[in-house]
Amino acid sequence: MSNQEKLLVGIVNNNKYLEIIRDQYWFRIPVINANRLIGSSWPPKWIPFYQSGMIKNNPFIIRHYAKISEIKIVARKTLFPDERDNTKTNKKYYKIFFNDLLTLPKPF
Repeated sequence: MSNQEKLLVGIVNNNKYLEIIRDQYWFRIPVINANRLIGSSWPPKWIPFYQSGMIKNNPFIIRHYAKISEIKIVARKTLFPDERDNTKTNKKYYKIFFNDLLTLPKPF
């Protein structure tokens, strides 16, 4: 990764989302958050995954990262079709795809 490439730190708050990252090679972020927080740094080229304190086995670290291959805007119901309808069902998300999940030699 060069110094000129943009990145987005993905916050992983539970094991379900960590499994999606590991098994399905995608991550999501609400469009409204990305537009508000990231602004001109969009679109990112890389995404490191910060495991919050909710990840019991390895909290508060970045262990994995990925080079982004594609980004699409989708409704939450597309991301989680088995989820019951709720206030977030039609909320728009960036679905961020990557081909490989890479592991840092030394997590930080």
